[in-house]
Amino acid sequence: MCAAVVALALVAACDRAAQDAPLPSLPPFAPRDVLTPMRALAAQVSPAPDERTARSLAELVDLAWRPEAADARTQQRTLRALLEHAAADFALEAGLAHEHAAVRSQCAFQLGERGRVAAIPILLVRVRQDEKDGEVMAWLIDALSKLGCLGALDRLVPLFDVEASAARAGALAIDVLKRAGRDPGEGAGWAQLAMAITALHDEWRRSGVAPGASAAACAPASVPSLDELDPVLRARLAQCVVDLADQNLRPVDNARWVFSRIGRRGLPFVAEILHADHEYVRRYGVEIAGELRRSAGPIGDAVAALLADPFTGALATRALGGVAHPAALPHLLARLRHQDPDVRVGAASGLGLLGDPAAFDALRARLDDPQETVDVKVHAAWSLAVLSPGDRYLTERLRAKDYHEPTLLELADELARARR
Repeated sequence: MCAAVVALALVAACDRAAQDAPLPSLPPFAPRDVLTPMRALAAQVSPAPDERTARSLAELVDLAWRPEAADARTQQRTLRALLEHAAADFALEAGLAHEHAAVRSQCAFQLGERGRVAAIPILLVRVRQDEKDGEVMAWLIDALSKLGCLGALDRLVPLFDVEASAARAGALAIDVLKRAGRDPGEGAGWAQLAMAITALHDEWRRSGVAPGASAAACAPASVPSLDELDPVLRARLAQCVVDLADQNLRPVDNARWVFSRIGRRGLPFVAEILHADHEYVRRYGVEIAGELRRSAGPIGDAVAALLADPFTGALATRALGGVAHPAALPHLLARLRHQDPDVRVGAASGLGLLGDPAAFDALRARLDDPQETVDVKVHAAWSLAVLSPGDRYLTERLRAKDYHEPTLLELADELARARR
């Protein structure tokens, strides 16, 4: 009996000591104007062709690829003239919005073949919002992969189940895997292709670089400098930063999508967004970093600084675990006891994303505390399920229908991804 009491006292003393231990220092929270320099950078984009040239190029695009626009010989000559034109890349990018699927497909293919990395944001936006044809979608994803961006690969697998796009999507999936050094072999079936593409996309989400990238690009702390980026791509990504402050939702959503999918090329811009003195732009930056997770590790200090931000601190708490910042564990454990339940929710889910078993007992204590809110308990249960088998609490909440069902289903999906 006495031994048990002594043991409990020792555990309590150790817990108090852990709480009283000084936390690792974090970078200072120092927001600044980032939109003004980004507007200046966006203005450096190459000028578009004049109206007359643009109209002439559009006619070449239409004649080269629109079905039955001309005989084969004429189309070949037209194609040669188009691709040799100094503004061909501009014409191909504009052609991604052509009314005919065959033209859109060919424009995507040519942009990939020509190594037009500046087209990545445009291709990504087409994937997200504008493309309804599955076969064209496959060509867009293939072009992105040729340009070293695997951020849309998860959109390829569903095309396997659509009869109209399955053959093209399957053939292009094999090409993508071969370029990544993952040749599935001649006998690969749909299930094998789906697993291989999913694994490749998961790897991309962890690193933000495509297989075969240089050792420097793959280094854990590697963030490309702005000077290393293609000038047109740099200007377009700067415009995406500016778009985050737009009052219309479409430019904001497109910019968030681009930065969450473009990989490590976008990190210098995301780091700037996290320092923005515009509160909502800064909030979007935290959400983007949260979606990037470990691939945003090189800019983890910019996320960590926002723990002191009253506006984004709770979101940054969760994101800090996702990016696996070296100081994440002690700070998240400390914030698991924060007076603000939103901060405790961020800490509870962030600890699951971090994946450190040392958080297990603290999460269990939140789950077992009768005074704790249901929000915190649900996220603590999710993190416990990540750290060890079993998701009983989440299942019970779904069955009882006493918690926001879309949130539970989203957590269940995240749990499945975390266990892969």
